[in-house]
Amino acid sequence: MLITGEDAPVMSTSQKFVRWFPPASRNACPDTDGLPGGVNGPLSDVYFYSHFQIDAQGSIALNHGLQFVVYGLNLNNEVFGFYQGSPQYMIQREYYQPTVAAGFRWSPHFERK
Repeated sequence: MLITGEDAPVMSTSQKFVRWFPPASRNACPDTDGLPGGVNGPLSDVYFYSHFQIDAQGSIALNHGLQFVVYGLNLNNEVFGFYQGSPQYMIQREYYQPTVAAGFRWSPHFERK
């Protein structure tokens, strides 16, 4: 079964958790004008464009409480942006390059054993 349009669930993610909203939550506001998702004009609610960003993080434990840590953000170089009402009313687009960092973390309490 293929679910599209207003029947499709909405997924929202952040660094530490994923939230899953059922389809009814988008149209449950009592102050809408009866259209799916409310008014679809330039004075409507603010939404963000679909966005799929790949982030990764890893670490390796070394001796004496030392760790090597590496992470990468936006590895697929995805564009991020907001629109109001419908996608034709763009408010903001943000262009980021991939970010990669590495370093060492030392926890001296592991060394006292």
